[in-house]
Amino acid sequence: MKDFLRSYKSYILILISVLFGWTLGIWFIYYNFQKQKQTIFSNHLDHKLAMYNSTLYSMKELTSLYAQGIGASQNIKNIFTTYKENEEVLRKKIYQFLLPFIKSLVSLEIDLHFHTQEGRSLLRFYNPSVYGEDLTQYREDVVYVMTHKKPVFGFSTGKMLSGFRHTFPLLDERGDYLGGVDFIISLKHFEKLVYQLNPGACFRLIFNKKETVDKLEEPYKSQFSHSFFGEDLVEYQGSFRNDSLCGSTLHGLQQDLKFKKAISSDKPHIVELKQQGKVYEVVTLPIKDFKEKTVGYLLIIQRAEGIEGLYRDFYRNVYIYTLLLLVILFISFYTNRKARESFLERKKFNTVIQFMESAVYTVKEFKINFVNPKLLKLLGYSEEDLIGKRDHEVFVEPVEDRCAICEAIYKGEEFTGDMVLKKKDGSYLIANVKVSHVRDELGKVVETVVCFWDITLRKKLEDALYWDSITDPLTRLFNRRFIVTVLENLKEKASETKQTFSVIIIDIDNFKRINDLYGHDVGDEVLKVLAETFRGQLREQDIVGRWGGEEFIVVLPETDLKNAVLVAEKLRKAVEDLEIGIHRLKITISLGVSEYKLEEEISNLIKRADSALYLAKRSGKNCVKFET
Repeated sequence: MKDFLRSYKSYILILISVLFGWTLGIWFIYYNFQKQKQTIFSNHLDHKLAMYNSTLYSMKELTSLYAQGIGASQNIKNIFTTYKENEEVLRKKIYQFLLPFIKSLVSLEIDLHFHTQEGRSLLRFYNPSVYGEDLTQYREDVVYVMTHKKPVFGFSTGKMLSGFRHTFPLLDERGDYLGGVDFIISLKHFEKLVYQLNPGACFRLIFNKKETVDKLEEPYKSQFSHSFFGEDLVEYQGSFRNDSLCGSTLHGLQQDLKFKKAISSDKPHIVELKQQGKVYEVVTLPIKDFKEKTVGYLLIIQRAEGIEGLYRDFYRNVYIYTLLLLVILFISFYTNRKARESFLERKKFNTVIQFMESAVYTVKEFKINFVNPKLLKLLGYSEEDLIGKRDHEVFVEPVEDRCAICEAIYKGEEFTGDMVLKKKDGSYLIANVKVSHVRDELGKVVETVVCFWDITLRKKLEDALYWDSITDPLTRLFNRRFIVTVLENLKEKASETKQTFSVIIIDIDNFKRINDLYGHDVGDEVLKVLAETFRGQLREQDIVGRWGGEEFIVVLPETDLKNAVLVAEKLRKAVEDLEIGIHRLKITISLGVSEYKLEEEISNLIKRADSALYLAKRSGKNCVKFET
């Protein structure tokens, strides 16, 4: 037995080493699999949270714009001050004054509710016949606004409506409280906004029963049903239920401990659910009232096809790795003298395998000696551009003259962090970078492996200011720069599909006279009312923007000149019928129309529309002219 062990000692050591390497490699693969899965889920949660926060932000900003118009209106203040002793007259005066304004709110599915100085319901535009009850008995947001004279935003339930309320105080010149006003965005509209950002997903809005059903009057309780997630929870009966997707997953969530923890937490969560060979991701986002108290949850369920692919890659990698080690075992029995080289190759393989789906390059003596195809595709360089050079000489942007990757190599330390990388075309991407080292049996670093993932899109989604860069701050229409980009894209599409499009340039007649007579505030109100009027008259695919000053532009995709002239006439008539503001201003517009000609420059298209507009002005204004 001793002779046998002595004779086959090297083979036994090889076998033990290979078994150890297999165990270590499988652990590495599993660890990397879990890390990648966690990264994907984390990115998806960040994306959903950014989407959710941007939706809340847009609702809050939209209602703020309308509230500022009402709160700053001297007419509203005068009405409250003059008729505060006679609530019946006060109610009628407010209704008559704001009725034209309310039409635009109805198109945006925003409801309006005024309160008295004492906190009683004064006027619900969505149900004017019901008023007078004491809101302070069940509306904490009203009490807060009355006490602190500050606006609040959050989910709230009244006697009739549940939704996101932006409650504002109405103050006179001395800062005294005159009353309050709610802008309510319904759950139906909120669900619609979320669906537009996540088409095809399954949604559920789950709320605390005490914060919804228990507050609603009997006819309005039917919009909620019992939730099987708990006796104290109810579910909103929305329009975008997608039961074909939800049906197979909701019952599975009842038994999932991680989901039960998520549904009772104040923080966003994402849970993995596996059923019948499919993987689903369940995102739970807390819905909060104005005090940041969690009163419900937005549940988003989607098929996690990326995770399913990750599972397939995991099993494939285990199979390939096992097969490779069996080959190595066979070869090692006959190449005992190359044990050290085989050891280093296996270590290198074990280090690189965790980055199989990433952009990878290796560094030896601070110079790049290998790059994979994923990196070349991502950054646009060739191997000749990179091999033999230091990474910060080509694509790594040093911070304060320091290269974090070089420092990690010099110190022999691991590194993980976000960095800015430069592409060959001069553009940049943001990458999550990981640095790991290959060491020999003595622990000396012989080579360094660097991998990274492109996270630029995630960073852009987190940029809440992006929308402001493409819109006009006054009218919230698209700005000139964005419209030019749209026109260039339509031109490129037209070159491929031969599908034409048209533009309408609009100018307000005698706008300078309005500013001179009534002031720029009234002029701004005219611009905003026209912006809403144009939006209400156009199709979803049509694009309206502020071209400059009192000029607007409308882009009509897939529309010829004849139909564009009809649209222009429709806009002209809609504006002619308006009565704007407290002065009940009657205004008119002149419109110039032109149709795109193949291979024509966009500047020429605009020039022809401008010529038509000039012709309309010379023809007595308040008319539509077109340029062929």
